[in-house]
Amino acid sequence: MQLWRCALLLLLVLGVSPFRTPMRFRQLPKASQVRCFVRAKRREQRLPDAIVKAQSLVLQEAKRSPGQRSSRRLEGLWDDVRTWIEERSSTAASKETDFHLLSLFLYAFSDIPTARAAPVTEIVQMMDSRGHKFDAGNLHNLVVFHTTRGEPDDALAVFVKLRSQGIEPKPATLSAVLTSYVDERRRVVRWDDVQRFWRLFCFDPAPPNAAEDAVGADKKSTLYLDMLTVAIQALSFGSISMERFIHDFDELMTGYSHFFSSFPAALAQKLCKALEERAGANQNLESPVAPSP
Repeated sequence: MQLWRCALLLLLVLGVSPFRTPMRFRQLPKASQVRCFVRAKRREQRLPDAIVKAQSLVLQEAKRSPGQRSSRRLEGLWDDVRTWIEERSSTAASKETDFHLLSLFLYAFSDIPTARAAPVTEIVQMMDSRGHKFDAGNLHNLVVFHTTRGEPDDALAVFVKLRSQGIEPKPATLSAVLTSYVDERRRVVRWDDVQRFWRLFCFDPAPPNAAEDAVGADKKSTLYLDMLTVAIQALSFGSISMERFIHDFDELMTGYSHFFSSFPAALAQKLCKALEERAGANQNLESPVAPSP
């Protein structure tokens, strides 16, 4: 009897229970069981059918031209997706999916003039609360959203805020802010604001060199063309005097000459038309008014 107790104590010390199968003698799970376990885990991470359908519909809307998109349809889809994102648990995989969905909605809403600000505000707040880092594409879409609605000051505020976080803007984003100060309906150009933005974020006094990459050179040349176009519009609308236009246009042409040796024909035609309009306006102002009979 004493021997039996010693044997039981030894088994307990070694971590082997006499009442169950030792680990080394247990049967490993079969391959079919492993596959079932993996499938179950994948099903847990799979998107619901309603969200997959919503994502597909948003992608279809994003592929349409801005004039063909329906802000009402997008807002209905956003209500469904927002509720689903708020209710489900947050994991690394879900965060990546959420960021893709939120960015897609932001792009779809960005250049619809009739879109309400509430959905875009909710998207931005959700991205902030879930720790998503904005990228250059998000910055561009937010800027375009405000410029499409005729809100250049809000576009500038978003631009400055996200750029301070280390996001390098695209050339198209810089161009969008520059051209947002042009109000073609009222025929007004806020030239002082254009000049301020140009000198703070676009102007580079150093001419291009051989070591500069093609992307950087193309970015500068595109911005110079946009700036020249805005300057011609400012002259045409009467937003700047002829003397200031000559001074500012000469500075722009000096920088532009580093990239191109010729002037675009379409831009030259716009310049000639603006000069003719300005000359005609000045002539009308200087001509005496005939006395009424």
